[in-house]
Amino acid sequence: PEGGLREVDISTIFTESANRKKVSVMYNDNTYEVRADDVKNSWIYLALAGFKAAREEKPRVGTFASVGTGPGTDGIAANEILRPKRVILTDIHKKVLPLAEMNFLNNLSGAKPDVFRVLHGNLCEPLERRGIRPDVLYANLPNVPFDGRDIFDGINTASFFLPDHVKAPDEFSERLLSHQYAFLRQAKNTLAGDGILLLNIGGRMPFSVIESMIASAGFSIIRTVTLLKMQSEADVILKGYSDAEKKYGSTFEFYPYDIAVQSAQKLAYDSHSQRDALEGCRLSATQAYDAWRDGKKIAHLAHLIIAKRAGD
Repeated sequence: PEGGLREVDISTIFTESANRKKVSVMYNDNTYEVRADDVKNSWIYLALAGFKAAREEKPRVGTFASVGTGPGTDGIAANEILRPKRVILTDIHKKVLPLAEMNFLNNLSGAKPDVFRVLHGNLCEPLERRGIRPDVLYANLPNVPFDGRDIFDGINTASFFLPDHVKAPDEFSERLLSHQYAFLRQAKNTLAGDGILLLNIGGRMPFSVIESMIASAGFSIIRTVTLLKMQSEADVILKGYSDAEKKYGSTFEFYPYDIAVQSAQKLAYDSHSQRDALEGCRLSATQAYDAWRDGKKIAHLAHLIIAKRAGD
């Protein structure tokens, strides 16, 4: 793997959620890094909670596939919790795949899948090309504003950019959800007949918008897990969302972290009630950016949505 390798011990989160004593992950300049001292404000913390909820819905998993795996941490977690027979990790960025493969193999414990593969490609395309139909299909896709030229530079593939093959309705593209919409449209055909979909998504908009997007793609929500998460990379991300508000006329949702954690649970299983609990301290992206520049920590909601094809 290329590009400034760094090792981070994230055992804390796995000890709590997956009964693992030691998990250490390598990152490079093209992967988004989890802070070892603050794992409960990370997307992987939400993913592990979601995998545990998914296990109750699907106790036996043939094939697990991750779309947008990055350093492969989601694969390690899914392997520990779901114990699938086959693990497939995919990413659009070629330089992260050797890292994902190395991290997964270096962190195998008693649970060893019969088949493990890493595949290069966008969204569900590498799965579709090989006829792979996952029983559990997980995705953590970007809806963080991107303002640059080279999407493959640094960690830019963890940013929102317009897919070139699916036109999302304005109500979703103006919320920076085009990637999620494109994924859902593909996933309906990729998923195994009785499979379930897991979508890890930043909830910086009313949950009703996400529900509408899920339904419009032909899925129905089984259950959700919602995390009150501190905004990482706040200097870049809050400015990006503030600019997006001005560009699209949409309002995004943020919260002053110190007030929010006193108003709502850190982890909740009802997305609407979690958002309602925070109504009194809600900020737009522009207000949140101003508050951050005044020295305040900022939070947002993130959701792990478990869904199945509508009508199944």
